[in-house]
Amino acid sequence: MKRFQFDKIETMLIDPDTGSRDTLRMVLKNNGFREFRLGTTLADVTEQFAVRMPDLLICEADLADGEFSEFLHGMRHQVVGTNPFLPVMALSYNPTPELVKSIIGSGADDLVPKPVSAGRLIDRIKLLIEARKPFVVTTDYVGPDRRKTSDREDTIPRVEVPNPLRAKATGTKDIALDQKAMADAIAQINLRKLERYAVQIGVLTELIVPAYESGTFDQSVKDHVDQLKFVAEDTSRRLVGTKYLYISELCDTLLSVVESIAASGGAAQAKDLKLLPNIAKAIEKTFDVKEDTEAIARKISASVRNK
Repeated sequence: MKRFQFDKIETMLIDPDTGSRDTLRMVLKNNGFREFRLGTTLADVTEQFAVRMPDLLICEADLADGEFSEFLHGMRHQVVGTNPFLPVMALSYNPTPELVKSIIGSGADDLVPKPVSAGRLIDRIKLLIEARKPFVVTTDYVGPDRRKTSDREDTIPRVEVPNPLRAKATGTKDIALDQKAMADAIAQINLRKLERYAVQIGVLTELIVPAYESGTFDQSVKDHVDQLKFVAEDTSRRLVGTKYLYISELCDTLLSVVESIAASGGAAQAKDLKLLPNIAKAIEKTFDVKEDTEAIARKISASVRNK
């Protein structure tokens, strides 16, 4: 049986139920873990991330000061913390279908029902060490690839990401290599996200412009405009440091046009409606992404209906 060096793994345990947290800590300690950072809230996680990222985060999914799924989504999208690939295990006494969908859909590696047995906890951690899934990037998801082999689309590449948990457990940690691997993986994820955004910009534009031109403006169209504004802003942010920086001015123009349309209510200016498709086509052509835009349109429409 393969043996791992758990004593160097820095584990962050977050649980408002300190009794539950102390039990988890004891289980881990009895199995060789020695480095712990403790907390009870999302604020504790944020504060400690600012000091140093752990090697593993084990966190209660139900926290009083915020939605853990939103926090995790932000971490995976490089908004929170410095390691978007941190192994994350969420815990819950009440893993409803809605919670499972929310947590897993935000990029968690695992969701474990409470109470957690010692054997199950250690087995799940070993699985993260030995067989962590590669990441995939879609229009709204960054995280482990959970698709079955038969369901995988060739248009969605899988990205092998750094795993500090495995590095420390196997004694192969090399700081210089880790930093390079981290930078390379972040660059890959960033590029995949930009490619998805290029397609999403085109799809959203095709949903927005006809609605304004036909006078059928409603809440769903407003939601499309809001989403396009977010995508334009995040695209500009992600272009920094990439080979596509030269289109940043084009993205700034896109954002300006979208903001003008958003501010118009249901009476967008004709020049904005004419300019928007041209900008979208130019951005999509830059990335030259081959993707099923009809499928993306269905996903966007479905997400709006479910809000």
